[in-house]
Amino acid sequence: MSQLDPLRTFANLTFGKKVDKTAEEVTSATPTATVQSLFTIAGGRVLVTAIIGEITVAASGAVTLQLNSNPTTGTSAVLDTALTATSLEARTIMSNVGAVGSALSGVSAGVAIGPTIPIIVPIGAIELLAVGSSTTITTKWSLFYVPIDEGAYVTAVN
Repeated sequence: MSQLDPLRTFANLTFGKKVDKTAEEVTSATPTATVQSLFTIAGGRVLVTAIIGEITVAASGAVTLQLNSNPTTGTSAVLDTALTATSLEARTIMSNVGAVGSALSGVSAGVAIGPTIPIIVPIGAIELLAVGSSTTITTKWSLFYVPIDEGAYVTAVN
């Protein structure tokens, strides 16, 4: 007989399923953005309740980070406008906090603002865009979601 974990059950009911992307280094270069695929959405649309990132190794120079949805069919969309991560320390937590196109939040290692509005994402990918001047930063990400369509799911790109 299995035992229910009340905290896990609460989290699943509140935020949905969780998918983790392991820490990965990204090097950005001006003037073009470096694109790093974080998550793949397959089988149908999903309701993303939260995207939470953490800087595991601080930036070595000036860099901005932005989250985009890149659908298999259609036009890419900015999920969160660029966050200047240049002076953010390791262990800074970042999150999507509002409507599509609002700012990606990240202030310090001690606190983060959580998401307030879930977003609907089609089949495709969620990507991180890093723009800087030969700058390296390492981040890890978690995504919480609820499938909208039968058979829809999210996987991390590792």
